[in-house]
Amino acid sequence: MAMKVYRSRVHFLVAKEAPVVVVLQRKRAKLFHVVTIDAVTQEVQEGSWFEGRIYRKRCDVSFDGKYNFHFRLDAYPGLLEDAQWANWDSLGNLWVARPGTIEKYHLADLPERRPSFTLDLERLERPAPAG
Repeated sequence: MAMKVYRSRVHFLVAKEAPVVVVLQRKRAKLFHVVTIDAVTQEVQEGSWFEGRIYRKRCDVSFDGKYNFHFRLDAYPGLLEDAQWANWDSLGNLWVARPGTIEKYHLADLPERRPSFTLDLERLERPAPAG
């Protein structure tokens, strides 16, 4: 039996004031490896392995390259359990579509799992045709 081959995906975070690059490497679904590279000495520092979902577009590295920040939702199990669709907007809000509703969560709303905005789609009516 042949071994299953996973394509690795990488995301680079570049420090603005230091020659440091943080690499988020997704080995397979929900398995990430964090690696730091010093561009001057070409030294590679192996980081941690993380099993879960990291939202790579919401990650960053500090200006001096000493700290990296990554956002994940594993601290809120079940939040997306029955969601049909979820996405982040440019303001940092999480939009979740569930059967019959659309919900918006601010980051402060996540611990209570209380959406800041809910739209009930079952109440929407099709507009009457013009004329």
